[in-house]
Amino acid sequence: PTRGRLRENLFNLLVYLQTHPVRLAKNAVSSTDRQALVACLLPPVLPALSPEAELDFLLHLGRRTELLTVAHGRLRPNRNPVRGWLQAGTAAQMWMLQNAWRADPTWNDLWHVPELQPQNTGWENSPLRARAAILDFLERLNAPPNSWLAIDGFLNTIKQANPDFQRPNGDYQSWYIKNAAGEMLMGFEHWDAVEGGLIRYLIGVILPLLDVVELGKSDSGAVPDLFQITAAGQQFLARTPPDAAESQSAVRLRVDDKFQVRVPAQASLYDRFQLARFAEFDQRTDRQAVYRITRASLNRALKNGVTAEQILAFLTRVTNNQIPLRVVERLRAWGGRFSSAKIEQATLLRLKNQQMVDELQRHPAVGPLLGEVVGPTTIILPAKTAHRVRQLLREMGYLE
Repeated sequence: PTRGRLRENLFNLLVYLQTHPVRLAKNAVSSTDRQALVACLLPPVLPALSPEAELDFLLHLGRRTELLTVAHGRLRPNRNPVRGWLQAGTAAQMWMLQNAWRADPTWNDLWHVPELQPQNTGWENSPLRARAAILDFLERLNAPPNSWLAIDGFLNTIKQANPDFQRPNGDYQSWYIKNAAGEMLMGFEHWDAVEGGLIRYLIGVILPLLDVVELGKSDSGAVPDLFQITAAGQQFLARTPPDAAESQSAVRLRVDDKFQVRVPAQASLYDRFQLARFAEFDQRTDRQAVYRITRASLNRALKNGVTAEQILAFLTRVTNNQIPLRVVERLRAWGGRFSSAKIEQATLLRLKNQQMVDELQRHPAVGPLLGEVVGPTTIILPAKTAHRVRQLLREMGYLE
């Protein structure tokens, strides 16, 4: 159930951050914005991963890969890296994310294990050292394709072969780590809780998200206790990049006369990202995502500088020119009416004669502040300049 989850959720965050302002305070997202971002994610499927923890990993990975950036205090997609990632094939997209995590010293896996509470007392661990050791053990398993392995068996293999895989000099006394009950976990007797907890976190959370392993159950209803290495995982562990010639075949979108746009699951993320600029997400199934073009979603795109003709050109391309005539006509009509009228507050300046109108229009201080002349002796004063014009007219003797 986790295959493709990371890619889909990261895409959802990119879309939301493209269309909604999310500002950072002290490099952190507000609780209100966090709730909105969590709502963008697919329903949770991993027992050991809360939606909030998944969001933290996604935001960290997004910034680490430079898909997300901070500009003027706002968290938003980084245009060129995002375009390149969206246009890449699925395997290349995942390869980028997998290797960003593999080489990232700033995401400390041990400090994200849900059952552990590391204490910041000055001791340090190396996430790269532990990560590399566990991945090396996985690669050396040489498991046949589609074979299921016991998670407990994998833990025992590491415990017997290299129990100190993350502890320089086998030091089990200087790391201050508590369990959820607040009990200190110092000494080798707590290996299963600390080292075992880290291994379970990688096997049960991080690696399934990265499509390196899949989880399974030996008993119906039990928590996952089995795993198998995916084909993509075998490539990742062997450091074999995907075929550079991989390309996404053209997958057509379908638009109906109710303004629904159906996007097959195999469609390009780049096309979906462009669609999301002027359409609202409606629903998702395993086979497709459904968007709906509404007046509000179209106005949002028009306000951001996208034209109705650009939208129609995009839909023509992704549907192979299969757009209902009703949709074409309505989009053009909506686009033509956008911003063709506006309502604003203003003040009317009435003068005694045309000569006074001409004098004020020529005045170097007053003239630039005046609005449109709407009658022989009437001028509109914009709301933002009315107060200043009133002051000047008093100084010039036009007003009492």
